[in-house]
Amino acid sequence: MRRLYPIAFMFAVLALPARAGLDDAIKAYYRGDFAVALTEVWPLAEAGNARAQLALALMYERGQGVDRDYLEAMHWYMAAAAQGEARAHNRIGYLFEMGLGVAADHVEAAHWYREAAIRGDPVSQYDLALLYARGRGVARDEAEAAMWYARSAEGGYAYAQASLAWAFENGIGGARDMAAATGWYHAAAEQGHPFAEATMGRLYAAGIGVPRDTVRAHLWLDRALRHGYRAARQQLAALEATMTAAEIAEARRLERDGGEDEEE
Repeated sequence: MRRLYPIAFMFAVLALPARAGLDDAIKAYYRGDFAVALTEVWPLAEAGNARAQLALALMYERGQGVDRDYLEAMHWYMAAAAQGEARAHNRIGYLFEMGLGVAADHVEAAHWYREAAIRGDPVSQYDLALLYARGRGVARDEAEAAMWYARSAEGGYAYAQASLAWAFENGIGGARDMAAATGWYHAAAEQGHPFAEATMGRLYAAGIGVPRDTVRAHLWLDRALRHGYRAARQQLAALEATMTAAEIAEARRLERDGGEDEEE
């Protein structure tokens, strides 16, 4: 399950109507001066601006500029959701799923995720897919999960792309399709998804779905390791045992150069 990222605040605030000091509010947020950010966002939220309400709710959820208060966050998310703000629907679903400020309720979580998902929010589409895959709040349905993974993946969400790739590789929710799996793993890996990067390394090392290429395998495994995928360390060591010194040198050159020659 994905978690709240700081950039969510920036997207919310940048979408607000032009207002003196707005740029200062964004800068203040990123330098940790949440009091200034709060001063700019609060009056707009009180005036009924949905994006400001979302931003204020995020600050309450994170405890930035205010004491952390999930109930107050829920209040402002509800206000924004009432105006059709999809990201607010998503956060309400998350609070229900995790039991933050409210009793945990997967049925309610599924309801709110769906509200955002049908509005085209890729993160919510992914979250709803997870509930279907796990049978939480909804009947377990692999085909329905695959459908929502696909919508989220097509919307560019890396976690969904990696999950959809895994489903294609393992024939979950449909026929096994290594060409589709490889394509989605690659899309997620290009966005820095560690598991997808490690999987691309595995596929290149074994020649599954792609031509066998130890140099490219090394490149992807190295990226996965640098992005925190610890299992890649052992995979990388095993791979290097099969490579020539020249191949290892070429892989390291590509890594230093940012992998610009990684794809032909």
